[in-house]
Amino acid sequence: MKIISPSCPDTIVTSDNEWLPSSFENFLLELDAVIAACEDPAAILFRGHAKRAWLLDSTFARSCKAALFGIRPETPLPEKVRQSIDYHRVVLNMFLLKYGVLARPSQELFEISEREGLDAWFEFMKRLQQFPEEDPCHLKGTNILD
Repeated sequence: MKIISPSCPDTIVTSDNEWLPSSFENFLLELDAVIAACEDPAAILFRGHAKRAWLLDSTFARSCKAALFGIRPETPLPEKVRQSIDYHRVVLNMFLLKYGVLARPSQELFEISEREGLDAWFEFMKRLQQFPEEDPCHLKGTNILD
């Protein structure tokens, strides 16, 4: 495994190995350097969640696991369940229930979207992703991965 270090001398590296570039321009330089370092051989570069033990599941997928099986978010599902078409149908139906009935963009957001040429559903999902405490449902989260 390659050890990748910041390319900008003023990028701070925390004890959790978080990189804190001093500006957006330096962030872009760091990003380009990381991408270049990982091109050969190809490597996974980014992880949106700080808890490394957690699987790369969306918040909604973690919420479904907790609701259906009472397990912690970082606990993987048994392979038999994970590969089951029935499990995927249940999760899909939970998603359709949440975003078809229980949680929808406001009429005001639809009107703004129409005027501004935005997608009301994307803006709504983006808001819930960034501010999960505003999620009105028991099944928390979106299908967006950070």
